[in-house]
Amino acid sequence: MTARAAFLAGVLHGAAAAGAQASVLPPDPTFTRDVAPILHAHCAVCHRVGGSAPFSLITYADARPRARAIRQATASRAMPPWKPAPGYGGPFAGERRLDEADVALLARWVEQ
Repeated sequence: MTARAAFLAGVLHGAAAAGAQASVLPPDPTFTRDVAPILHAHCAVCHRVGGSAPFSLITYADARPRARAIRQATASRAMPPWKPAPGYGGPFAGERRLDEADVALLARWVEQ
């Protein structure tokens, strides 16, 4: 096999491997399918019209302008507000803590 043929075979093999990896990745998150259920379960208690929070996070139109703030507040664990630290008692009734997968999904939604 010539050097050129070996190079092309390597490129094709790499492209095939990359294609196989790409098909395993989850689809990009969408508001309706992925983000809204998290916001409704953990945020809408306060972030709704007439709620104790200063703005609503019920609809895409509510949430999208605040997407970067949502990412920052959830990554820093400032939101949803939940004082008990993990690993010290619990589980607690009404716990609103986000798990790592939800925090990561919200960050992916913001970045896309």
